[in-house]
Amino acid sequence: MDGDGASGRVYICELRHDREGRWTEAYGLYRDRYVRRDNVWRIAERWYSSLARRGATTESFPLPEE
Repeated sequence: MDGDGASGRVYICELRHDREGRWTEAYGLYRDRYVRRDNVWRIAERWYSSLARRGATTESFPLPEE
């Protein structure tokens, strides 16, 4: 936090199920920038980066630069 601004990050694992009955997983990272106006915090910006996908094959991606 810095006054009326802040940043945060959330790592996610998304479980997916398609119409054919297959399950897959997606891993990612949300990086957010928040601002406070009138004493209410809101997301000002959001960036998403895919980290990996797993299903019939596994793909991984480089970590995003900070």
